[in-house]
Amino acid sequence: MSENAFFNRLCLPFFLLMGSILPENRLCGAFTKINFFTNDTQHIYLFSDDHSIQEPHVNQEQLKAVKALLDKYETSPTMKCLILAEIPATCGLGSLSNRYTILAALPFIFNSLKLNNTTLKNYEIRTTTIPVIHLIQRADKNLPIDNLTYYTQNIILTSNNITFNDIITEYTTWFTAITALKNSHPAKTTALFDEKLEDSKEFFEQFNSFLHDNNINESTLVINAIDQLAHRVYEQGPNAFYRLEYLLHDMINPLLDLWFFHHLINARDYNSLIVMAGGYHATVLTALLFRAGYCYKGAYNAKDCYLKESEFDLNTLLPSSLLKSVQTAILKHLSFI
Repeated sequence: MSENAFFNRLCLPFFLLMGSILPENRLCGAFTKINFFTNDTQHIYLFSDDHSIQEPHVNQEQLKAVKALLDKYETSPTMKCLILAEIPATCGLGSLSNRYTILAALPFIFNSLKLNNTTLKNYEIRTTTIPVIHLIQRADKNLPIDNLTYYTQNIILTSNNITFNDIITEYTTWFTAITALKNSHPAKTTALFDEKLEDSKEFFEQFNSFLHDNNINESTLVINAIDQLAHRVYEQGPNAFYRLEYLLHDMINPLLDLWFFHHLINARDYNSLIVMAGGYHATVLTALLFRAGYCYKGAYNAKDCYLKESEFDLNTLLPSSLLKSVQTAILKHLSFI
């Protein structure tokens, strides 16, 4: 069974209980920007999602636009498109922010359409780390964290069973796998892998120091450690919740970005590539592609915080209509890597 089929089979009963197969009226997050690249044979579009936008009409409009875009690809006999998506974990309360997200809705869009020219693949790797971050965020708001169930890729997690060893195992597994992947790339690209892997390793070491300093063992349940950290504040800097949350982000996100990057530049069987991911990841990928030698055409920015339906027609994204110059946009993005 494919990842997308498993996801739909697993989560569909829950969404039916909520009253809709595709709960558009509860969606949050919206696409706010498209970065545009080309190489000799492909067009590459990086859609940036802003998780914080909470306007139902925006989500419904963009879902309609995504469907129309996919339908348009189906009318082209020569089109072959791959969508590389960051599809977040869901739990019994909805998405990681206790609401559904437009990214989480992507499998349901594909499930409702008969597509021959477009493939959706979920490249989310943070199957344990992101649910733990969600637990930290809920605890910081004094919300209950017991007995929450998370669905991500082909894994089901229960909050009461997640240990720090699970986080470490996930991290080391992916660090090893992505380190091995870099050897399949030319020297110029390998150097980019080395930079991001070094960043990831540095934050992982800080994470281990955090556990040691706070007397947290690898076998400790995350929910027990969260309770332990609830009122602990550092003399300087953020409190323990924020410190742990950011360490988790900073050690795993470079691995996610490299995972996307590897598959993006190796997807040679497609003439159109679309990344749909959080704005930070899309920005990092923009810089990585530029440094790898891809031709950057510019960025199409939303005029009113989010992209309108008419702005999803990728055929209109010609260099003359893009809003930012190459150098201005790239210099801005380089600060993120």
